[in-house]
Amino acid sequence: MPKNDPTFGMSLERKITEDLDEWLSNKAKKPLVLRGARQVGKSTLVRILAQKKGRRLIELNLEKKPKLAKIFEQIDAEQILGDLSIELDLAVDPKRDLLFIDEIQACPKALTSLRYFYEDHPGLPVIAAGSLLDFALSEEKVSMPVGRISYAFVNPMTFEEFLSAAGKPRLLREIQEFEWDKKISETAHRHLLEQLEIYARVGGMPEVVQTYLATSDLSRVRGIQEEILATYRDDFGKYASGRTLLLLQRLYDGMSAVLGQKIKYAQLSREDHSRDIRAVIELLVQARILGRVSHSDCDGVPLALHQSDSIYKLYHLDVGLMNAQLGVPMRKGVLQDDQRSPVLGQWLGVQAEQIVYQNLKASQSKQDLKIYYWLREGKSQNAEVDFVLEAGGDLLPVEVKSGASGSLRSLFQLVARQKMKKALRFDLNLPSTQNIQTEVITAAGGESIKFRLLSLPLYLVGQYQRLEESS
Repeated sequence: MPKNDPTFGMSLERKITEDLDEWLSNKAKKPLVLRGARQVGKSTLVRILAQKKGRRLIELNLEKKPKLAKIFEQIDAEQILGDLSIELDLAVDPKRDLLFIDEIQACPKALTSLRYFYEDHPGLPVIAAGSLLDFALSEEKVSMPVGRISYAFVNPMTFEEFLSAAGKPRLLREIQEFEWDKKISETAHRHLLEQLEIYARVGGMPEVVQTYLATSDLSRVRGIQEEILATYRDDFGKYASGRTLLLLQRLYDGMSAVLGQKIKYAQLSREDHSRDIRAVIELLVQARILGRVSHSDCDGVPLALHQSDSIYKLYHLDVGLMNAQLGVPMRKGVLQDDQRSPVLGQWLGVQAEQIVYQNLKASQSKQDLKIYYWLREGKSQNAEVDFVLEAGGDLLPVEVKSGASGSLRSLFQLVARQKMKKALRFDLNLPSTQNIQTEVITAAGGESIKFRLLSLPLYLVGQYQRLEESS
């Protein structure tokens, strides 16, 4: 099915559609701004919403049609709609239409105009989106209508969405209906790990998933992934120029090799100033190609109060794109098969973290979920916990293992330091809970710790919150 076909991707069920349905049914709805990287499916979601709800979709692309962009520079919603009616030769009907303003960053004043739709035409559903929208939102000259718009964040497809699209309802039920007093069979566990391996190769970009489901051809999948990566590279000229553009292109090509590690600028380039490298990283984060996970001292909630802006690690937008950029082979196989190789073993660890990271990010669409980690650097030994989350007013440390076993030394250190009562581990084992009681050597000497360890297979990452609350 060609990408420009209007039905392309419509069979892919996305959890965010529930939030879009809720927004559309709200009588007091504000204009909705969709944020997300290029090709995560924003436009398709809007088209599906209009079709499902029987709305006529009025889709405007301000990047492709500069004439339309000029119309949105006005400050009167009535005038904007009047001029649109003339330009498009149609009358906008709030009761049956849905106005979709795509690539709205091409006209920053159009962002400001959203407030007038909210004030003067609250009955008209208005959705705005843009692949590079975060750059416009960060500009001081853009006057955002605070309190008069809503945001929704669109991410690549989760593993559960991938299972649904792949026609695996029984496996999906195993995940969504799992409880601690219920067992997952060895057969279901094996099949879920096999699907997780495919997800690691394919990822969650809708066009890539659609291609895989239509063809089962992993070489074609890799081709689409490389096209998307090239599209991101082509965008660089829209938000960088000169030396910054050259540095951006150079770092982009090698960034996947340092994902999941504390960023050290000298490791990325010995020829460029740290401030220039940091600025380029910020551009990739704003483009939502990369996501930043900052270190927090974890001295309490919220974690943001204790974060460090200078200590952070990065993850890719999507595990499939990450593997494509690294040139990881597309063959199928069970995750632990490659662990005998030290190089592949290290890569598998980052891949497992990437899967957890992007599925956590996609767990919420109404906010841009911030994720943190904990790092202690010492003269003799370092300690690092992959992620730290906020759960019910407490902190929840999260360790990710790419195999069936692994040391928890760093986790023990953080639990002892912050007197934590519960911790979460993702690995390849069947689900389990343990009451851990052990002795930990800290800077103050030996210390006894006692906490509850929740162990979940990687494929249950989307259910962690429900399972943590019921443990």
